[in-house]
Amino acid sequence: MTGGTIVYFGVEDCAVEESRIEASGGQVIKPKMSIGEFGFVCVCAWIPKVTCLD
Repeated sequence: MTGGTIVYFGVEDCAVEESRIEASGGQVIKPKMSIGEFGFVCVCAWIPKVTCLD
């Protein structure tokens, strides 16, 4: 996967949000990991299915 935009959300627990991404058809690229004194982060992707209505 290349290109795109990264959006950051502040959440209580990354692991909880990872499960929500997977349940909605998204993909966990990098699971919850420590970023030292700043807490934790995970990287997820969700690519919507596009359909033409022509």
